[in-house]
Amino acid sequence: MKTRRVGRVDVYGVEERAWNLIEHGEISLPTGNEVILGSRTAEALSVRVGDAVTLWLELPSSVPRDTLLGQRDNETAEVPLTVAGIAPETSGLSRLSLQANQQLPFTAFVNLSLLQDRLDLSAIEPNRRDREGRPARINTLLANGYWPDIAEKSTTALKSNWTPADLGLRVSVNKNQNLLIIDSTQMILEERLAAGILTTAWDQKLPTEGVHVYLANRLQNAGDETAYSMYSVVAGLDLLRVDDKRFGVWEFLGDKPANLGDRDIIVNEWLAQDLKVGVGDKIRLWYHVDMTLSFRALSSQGG
Repeated sequence: MKTRRVGRVDVYGVEERAWNLIEHGEISLPTGNEVILGSRTAEALSVRVGDAVTLWLELPSSVPRDTLLGQRDNETAEVPLTVAGIAPETSGLSRLSLQANQQLPFTAFVNLSLLQDRLDLSAIEPNRRDREGRPARINTLLANGYWPDIAEKSTTALKSNWTPADLGLRVSVNKNQNLLIIDSTQMILEERLAAGILTTAWDQKLPTEGVHVYLANRLQNAGDETAYSMYSVVAGLDLLRVDDKRFGVWEFLGDKPANLGDRDIIVNEWLAQDLKVGVGDKIRLWYHVDMTLSFRALSSQGG
């Protein structure tokens, strides 16, 4: 039996409010593990109502997969579904597209709760482990009306209700050191976000300091292979250059170093004890490196 596949399908997770905004005729809202297919998708798969299909979804990640720390395992989820309806070509279900394209799109509609659960985007109620919890997440809003007015009103409403969490930003306060800390769930602040944060801080006459935090696979005493620490956090921050008056005094065991060279590292007391090292000792650091190879064509030959 030949297996039929189709890629680049627009999969919509919908509930009753969204369903009523789309011209769907007599087709009912999908529930449970049901899927409604657009005419082009059903034709490409050669399926009928009642047939079983499998949906493969790329799992979202807070860390971009093309970065060093991006998750590359378990990237997809397999979702078995039953075809509960096939929309005719003239239906809004077959023609709905978020792209300006005259070609009939590949579309599929499943229940919003099912899609959120399989993508780990469903709501999490506050609990002992996660005191904040999180709301269920979506990535598209549908509105019905005269589009210039809808676009303007929606933009205004979003701007007035936008929060740092909507941008993947985490804001925390270190009361002991009187610091306001802003970082990103995607590990690295996008350039535009970083620029906006700095501008806001400068407008408030607040001193700022950029920090790059990375995960070290292994730290080891260069003279003792048995003294090592796995998965330590390394911060790119020159403590000796930071203004003590603005960010507080950084205390050291013994004399404060005169400078911090390219091959120098400052460790805390706990790590120093774990590695069995003192000032002047050498340690080794392992970390992931992004290696990109580029080639230049020297000649070409037909044939």
